[in-house]
Amino acid sequence: MANDKQATDTPGSSDGPCPMNEGRMRVGYYAVCFLDVLGQKERLKRWPAQEKTTPEEEQVVKDTIDCVLRYRRRFEELFKELDLIRTPESVMQQWPPGMKDAFYRLQDASIVTQQFSDTFVAFADLLNGSGDKSPAALSRMIGVCAMLIAEALAEGVPIRGSITVGVGVDLPHGNPGNFYGPALEEVYGLSERHAQYPRVIVSEMVRRFLSQRSGFSHDASLDVAFGRVAASTQGFLTCADDGLQMVDVFGSEARSIYQDDAYADDVFQRASGFVDAEYTKHYRADNMRLAGRYYRLKTYMDARRHLWEPQSSKLDQEEQ
Repeated sequence: MANDKQATDTPGSSDGPCPMNEGRMRVGYYAVCFLDVLGQKERLKRWPAQEKTTPEEEQVVKDTIDCVLRYRRRFEELFKELDLIRTPESVMQQWPPGMKDAFYRLQDASIVTQQFSDTFVAFADLLNGSGDKSPAALSRMIGVCAMLIAEALAEGVPIRGSITVGVGVDLPHGNPGNFYGPALEEVYGLSERHAQYPRVIVSEMVRRFLSQRSGFSHDASLDVAFGRVAASTQGFLTCADDGLQMVDVFGSEARSIYQDDAYADDVFQRASGFVDAEYTKHYRADNMRLAGRYYRLKTYMDARRHLWEPQSSKLDQEEQ
């Protein structure tokens, strides 16, 4: 990956003026996340076929739209909040100015989201405002996915998706927030072909990027720090039963984000209850395809249940 953005002129069209010719677009390397809010297609089938709607039909429309928008907004909120969850503002205020400046440069990352029906995409330029090829946006994106998938399952909403790193462009000239490029095609394909059940698959390019330990910044000390961020982010990933890399939604690193043990336990218990119920429902309906997928998720969660138990419960078990 190059450590500089590439600016290219957009080719013109012989058929007439193209709005993209009015300026230059910046092609770069992006972290891209594709998330599909499952269960909405059945709701869409119940949408009214005519313009005139009954109050009941209007509620169906509202529920479908609100569900997807709610998780898109929650993704954006968590992306902004995640750093402060892991490094409280009260702690940062005690740091000397130089240390705070370096910290903010390490954490410099922003995302843009866009929505397509019952899916949404979040993307972030890997180059930060200082020209560093930073892993911060990708790291935060992975952490957010861990929290979002867990919270959604606890609310009875399954979400699946994928994350990749690749080439693309945020379209300019009245089209902000519209991402285009090979990275979008790859992340969509990963989700459609491999996600299968509520989880987030990560591409080989993500694994390679996080395996780097240098080459992030021209500042030697920050380059080392970025390498450590990349290394720590690998703890959020795990190898699934089918050999694919995925976000470890209920792993130890994901659990460490939660400061409130009671809340974490509640999220896990409600999510586990939903997954168990879905497995049972599909099994009894003889839908072995969906039953098998929820069984895989159930098995994964059961193996990590001990990580989410309150500390008091663990101490009681040890005493017994």
